[in-house]
Amino acid sequence: SELKTHARGVRVGDLSATLIERINPLANLVRVPDKKTALLPDWEKKLPLLARKAMDEPENYEARSNLMWSSTVALNHLLTVGKGGAWSVHPIEHVISAYYDITHGVGLAVLTPAWMSYVLSDTTAPRLARFAREVFGVEEADNRKAAELGIQKVRAFNQSLGMPATLSEAGVPEDLFDEMASEAVRTSTIASKAYVKLESSDVKQILLSCR
Repeated sequence: SELKTHARGVRVGDLSATLIERINPLANLVRVPDKKTALLPDWEKKLPLLARKAMDEPENYEARSNLMWSSTVALNHLLTVGKGGAWSVHPIEHVISAYYDITHGVGLAVLTPAWMSYVLSDTTAPRLARFAREVFGVEEADNRKAAELGIQKVRAFNQSLGMPATLSEAGVPEDLFDEMASEAVRTSTIASKAYVKLESSDVKQILLSCR
């Protein structure tokens, strides 16, 4: 039939028309965020700029709305399409927040660079180095050194936003580290599916490095 003969073209025509209407050339252009930031190739590079502006200008509605849009992109799994594994830092922090009055973001700010340092190895160094170079502009050629500099940049960035550097600063003592480490493993898949698998002993070492 004619439909079968032109089926491929029908689909392409639908797609192209949909894209044209989505980027409607007649609509008033409102960029979220500004053009300079929007044209950055990687979303990871945009977030520090958006966060800094929101912190420097707390009454700036556009800056705050851009940060909220970043949150949506970060949490809707679009960035995880095609990737396997399980999150590692979040399950650990969930347990901390269950035991102590600490917000999720504060706990993640403390734990993330500690986890990065703990899992840094000859295997993970190239990827952590790439992150350091692309997100924070680290120019070190050696992968391990670049990765370490990137981790330092993460810590510095979090602290520049007013985040605590240690768990003790956030009001979390080390009394229950053993129990929380066991719970983090029990209530998640970090021991079986994480990018770098973590047992309770590993989680405890990460917690100790954050104290």
